[in-house]
Amino acid sequence: MVRSLLLTMFGMVVLAGCGGNGPAYTGPTRYSVSGKVTWQGEPIAHGRFALIPEDEKLNPAGADIVDGMYSIPDVKGPNKGAYLVQVFAFKPTGKKVKDADSGAETDELEQIIPAKYNGATELTTSISGADSALNFDLQ
Repeated sequence: MVRSLLLTMFGMVVLAGCGGNGPAYTGPTRYSVSGKVTWQGEPIAHGRFALIPEDEKLNPAGADIVDGMYSIPDVKGPNKGAYLVQVFAFKPTGKKVKDADSGAETDELEQIIPAKYNGATELTTSISGADSALNFDLQ
């Protein structure tokens, strides 16, 4: 009896692991997005790219920018619709600041991209329903 119960529990654990990547996503279709982001003609070395939906029922999406490139896979990508685009990039000022939590000194950073491309963005795009390449040359 105990052996039968243990075998049944073992079988349930094994089968639970065979389901792939978890429950199936049932919301609106998401699409992969990738592209290049430059500031004044130069690739952004390190930054952050975000798509904020104009319709709150849609999913936001974002990715790190590395050497001017970003990539968002479909499982984390945006839905079809209109989005605000935000681009953030920071550079060291040459000064050191103390971390409020740890007290450790770190490089002070300043935002190099104007607010019209991030916090007060005027940049928009539309996801058409196919995987997209979106490039932005910010001036």
